Amino acid sequence: MVCIRADAGPEIGTGHIMRCLSIADRLKEKGEEVRFISANEHAKEFITKRGFDCCVLGTDLREMESEIPALERVESYIDSSIVIVDSYYVTEGYLCKIGIDKRIVYIDDMFATAYPVDVLINYNVYADKDKYDLLYSESPQKPQMLLGPQYTPLRKEFTISGNKNIRENAKKVLVLTGGSDSLHIAAKLMEELQVSSEQFEADCEFVFVCGALSGDLKRLNEIKKISEKKIEVLSNVTNMKDLMEACDVAVSAAGTTLYELCSCGLPTITYVLADNQIEAAKKFSDEGIMIYAGDARTDNVFSAHIWQQVNRLLNNRIDRLSLSERAMALVDGKGAERIAEDILDLR
Repeated sequence: MVCIRADAGPEIGTGHIMRCLSIADRLKEKGEEVRFISANEHAKEFITKRGFDCCVLGTDLREMESEIPALERVESYIDSSIVIVDSYYVTEGYLCKIGIDKRIVYIDDMFATAYPVDVLINYNVYADKDKYDLLYSESPQKPQMLLGPQYTPLRKEFTISGNKNIRENAKKVLVLTGGSDSLHIAAKLMEELQVSSEQFEADCEFVFVCGALSGDLKRLNEIKKISEKKIEVLSNVTNMKDLMEACDVAVSAAGTTLYELCSCGLPTITYVLADNQIEAAKKFSDEGIMIYAGDARTDNVFSAHIWQQVNRLLNNRIDRLSLSERAMALVDGKGAERIAEDILDLR
């Protein structure tokens, strides 16, 4: 059995759970039993809807070492031989303790320390083997490393099937602000759109996706009612790939969603909501894969800047075509399959 220890919540969003679910799906397809353990109730609905058992510890997700006594009483943890851990709050002490009699897989974004694990995954575009070699230069044991976008754990639907149709008359914009949108970016962008609407053609459409843990759905619908633009507000989206393929330009925070957008070849303007997103956003920009619009936390004219970039991209098919081609070359949608195979090789 494989046990996955991951969390979701208003502050950390849903990204950790969603990428772990992609890995869990592939493991299940290969005949492996997978169960989840989470600190709180926020992740449980996502997990059970996908057909997996989830045990809730009732602990503080920020204090992982203190959860160990409760964790060690959980049947799915006791019965597991492999544990996948996905949390920014993990410590070396935690990993050492649970790794005494189990093989440990850790999903990393931060290059923070030499994690005492068997397999380390960093699928980000900025994943750097040299940085890890330096981190582990004094460590007695170096883990197997699965690095780079070829290991991006996307849902099976995002396996690439063909090139994106880059239309001459681009008019449909997709706005994604993450699972929790704790900074209310969707509402701020929609409000600014009312001010900036004159720069867009009358037939432009704007699709805002409200995250599962966002509390702004009512507010977004209220703004939509008074808008002169054609705005659609969606929640609980189950056909994200179809939605991405139907749009011409996307606006998205710099999380795992960027790799989904890459697999669809959708020209994207990205921005930062948290420190751990900065390196990815800048790397995507430096490589000419996406346009970086800045940090939503510190830029006082962030919303206006976003819509200026959107308008420019809608009116430049050559740039959209270039972004699409570079994005699709980065991700093939088979990362979760590769991860599952390497995890099962630990036996």
